[in-house]
Amino acid sequence: MRFFKIMFLSLILTLASHITNPLFAQDRYAEGYIINLQNDTLHGFLEIQGEKLASRGCNFKTSEKAPLQKFSPAEIVAYRFKAGRFMISKTIDVAGNPETVFLEYLIKGKASLYQHPGETAPRYFIETEKDGMIELSEPQRIIHNDSGAFYNISKHNGKLLYLMADCPELKKEIEQTPLRPKPMIKLANRYHDLVCTDEVCVVFERRYKKVEYLPSVSAGLSIKRIKFGSGLISDYTSGINAGAALEVRNLLANNEKISLETGISITRINQTVLRTPADLRGSELIIIGNRYYYVNNREELYLSDFYNKVFLVKTDLKLTSLTVPLIMKYNFHKEKSRAGFGLGPLLTFNISENKDMDYPFFTSRFGRNIPGTLAGAAVNVFYIKKLNAKSSFKIDLRYMTDFLVGDIQKTYRFRTQVFQANLSYNFFW
Repeated sequence: MRFFKIMFLSLILTLASHITNPLFAQDRYAEGYIINLQNDTLHGFLEIQGEKLASRGCNFKTSEKAPLQKFSPAEIVAYRFKAGRFMISKTIDVAGNPETVFLEYLIKGKASLYQHPGETAPRYFIETEKDGMIELSEPQRIIHNDSGAFYNISKHNGKLLYLMADCPELKKEIEQTPLRPKPMIKLANRYHDLVCTDEVCVVFERRYKKVEYLPSVSAGLSIKRIKFGSGLISDYTSGINAGAALEVRNLLANNEKISLETGISITRINQTVLRTPADLRGSELIIIGNRYYYVNNREELYLSDFYNKVFLVKTDLKLTSLTVPLIMKYNFHKEKSRAGFGLGPLLTFNISENKDMDYPFFTSRFGRNIPGTLAGAAVNVFYIKKLNAKSSFKIDLRYMTDFLVGDIQKTYRFRTQVFQANLSYNFFW
């Protein structure tokens, strides 16, 4: 069975590699354009990069098969994705020196807003016709005095009150606005509408996709192995499972490929085989009905119809478990399919077991053969195929492990390992 475990994990890694590599290549570029120093607009494809890389340079090609061109912030005025970021070249202070970088345009108006990823935290800038560009954010630092040490308080509200002093009706709103993209965009938009009443102005806003809550149902097969501390271990046992999930998309404004999935899955395991580990020298007592079995790895001995020494015991666990995972998923998109991988923590609640089976070593400590609540982790790979405009189906391969939290004694370290193959119907695309 160790061979089976290795093969299943190898299959997950192989599928992750084969599924995501071509999709990743497809996903690396998106439609967009650059504006060169002559203010000419060149349309083509832009490479999707992380925030810090996107602030340092732009990779562009005029067609899918054209050679890639790399531009620094000093070589072009701006670049923009057709359905995403608008990056503009600006000079800011970096570590005490002026440096030309790409800033993300959040809104363009009478008070334009820009964002830079910074080294440790995002930096925000505001630009007005009268005062030019001013940084709203400040590097976080610890201030020491006779009372102790504390973090400096952000002064962005005071700066905004000064810059927007011509709109006193915004005073309360300014004082309550945190230094985050969405509320800052809302404030800048309100300011623009108030001061720009007698001229036609074009306001650019970055579009944030609405958070989506997407349900699905699933069913599949499980293979589960149980380890009762240092005493007993089960064979890999097949079972069935079914469940429902809820995926939350667009949680991160800057990365639409990351989503969060939770839900509940019910698993049923019945017939299995229990045996002792090869290094255990003693015997483990299992009582099934009114029969006593002393499981060991040295000898089999028939004592009576009710007392026997055996190498293994076949029993019906009748184990029903509820699993609640919280998986962070990374999605690779194509026109009619998706694929990706995920990982995250989980909780398992063992809600029923065989009442005719008694493993005294555990029942004397926990009041039951299998502890009721376990914690663990899950890793999975998946492939989603579009059915129509509003639905899809998904193939999901998953490895999960959980254990008893808080018991440091090796003899009671209960643990399970689960391999699942699920097919789900998603009420979304």
